[in-house]
Amino acid sequence: MNLTPIENPTDVSRQPILEVRLLGDGVVTAYTTRVPLRLSSRALQLMGFLLLHRGTFSRERISSTLWPDLTDSEARARLRRTSYELVQSLPTTDVPWLWADAARMAWNADAPLWCDVDVFERLCANDDTRASALEVYRGDLLGETDAEWVVEERARLRERLLETIEIVAAAYIASGDASRAARYYRRLLRLDPFREDVIRALLALRYSLGDRAGAIAEYRTFVRRLDAELGVAPMPETIACYENLLHDDRHVTHAGRFRQIDTFTFARIVTPAAFANAR
Repeated sequence: MNLTPIENPTDVSRQPILEVRLLGDGVVTAYTTRVPLRLSSRALQLMGFLLLHRGTFSRERISSTLWPDLTDSEARARLRRTSYELVQSLPTTDVPWLWADAARMAWNADAPLWCDVDVFERLCANDDTRASALEVYRGDLLGETDAEWVVEERARLRERLLETIEIVAAAYIASGDASRAARYYRRLLRLDPFREDVIRALLALRYSLGDRAGAIAEYRTFVRRLDAELGVAPMPETIACYENLLHDDRHVTHAGRFRQIDTFTFARIVTPAAFANAR
């Protein structure tokens, strides 16, 4: 790369490392002080854009993305000021944070920082670390920002989150851990409150844990939410799941009426004994 660094002129003998949390409102912290840095919203957006789109971009591409309502010349001028402001706000280091020339700009891949989005996506890609990825996701990307490029990236990461929760919950079901599976499905329902496959999952799991009354209450709360916010009734599969809850006698096992937990429909209810046998 033939770009030159945007220098931070202060010379220091040690190299600080940044902690960048973009999942949530956006917080940038220097490990040396543990004090959040004061970045303007535009400086934070510029940093976020460069970190989420690793590579070299034309100044025109960056400026038009961050300032779509300005003229080209105004947007490029704003980019010059904001990139300077960003670098001056970051800790000094022997390794430059940004590379740039008259036409292009890039985040320096060797700059010493930890970014939660990088960690989240890396952990999501591995079966053994998906549950840990969910701990990293503390909120939607730059939650207070409504810029179009942020909204698009936010939707992508949120979808990755939902998919990961489902995979983790299904893994706990497969291992026979109904309690942990239920915890993840509750999180999924908080994020996507009208998912009927998820409410059916929770009904089945709570029932399998011996909490029939709690499962019935969960269903009734869901029905009220559907009616109040969408003006619709539950799907037939969800109603069937509820009716099984109402009419089942837990003390009598009718083998033909029950089946192992089905992570797709949950239209039937699983008895505690059947859940134990699935382990």
